[in-house]
Amino acid sequence: MFQRRQVLAGFTATLFGLRFAAADASNEAREWILSVNGKTSNGETFRFTRDDLLKLSAKRISTHTPWHDGVVAFDGVPARDLMTLVGATGENARIFGLDDYQVDVPLTDFARYGAIFAYAMNDRALTVEEKGPLFLVYPYDSEPQLASETYYARSIWQIARITIL
Repeated sequence: MFQRRQVLAGFTATLFGLRFAAADASNEAREWILSVNGKTSNGETFRFTRDDLLKLSAKRISTHTPWHDGVVAFDGVPARDLMTLVGATGENARIFGLDDYQVDVPLTDFARYGAIFAYAMNDRALTVEEKGPLFLVYPYDSEPQLASETYYARSIWQIARITIL
């Protein structure tokens, strides 16, 4: 009887332990808003919470977009800096949105045009309803070629994952 109770108690503890561990992992995963994998440092997958991104250098782009009225101020992480942080060595970033939309963006765009992964618009955090949690924004007003379908199509929103190719 004693042995049976020990086994039952051990099984129950294991069951609860697994349930709590799964809940912890699930909660932690929900905090991540971005993962970056592929041709990164040592092939690692990097995961970022909003707080992680807020701790990185920030840049503001004030520009017109085809999706908003007037000039909009976006704050975010310079895409070039994020690629440096993860040690991106590929040629393209395949960026995936929450809705499974995906687009390939040349890594050279990030340095050449100063695109950002915006997490705020007009000093407010971007929500999913407002194209968040992350939105790839170019300074469309800074160069005529940026105000074109090519760069608008690369301006993916609701970003959740990036694979470096």
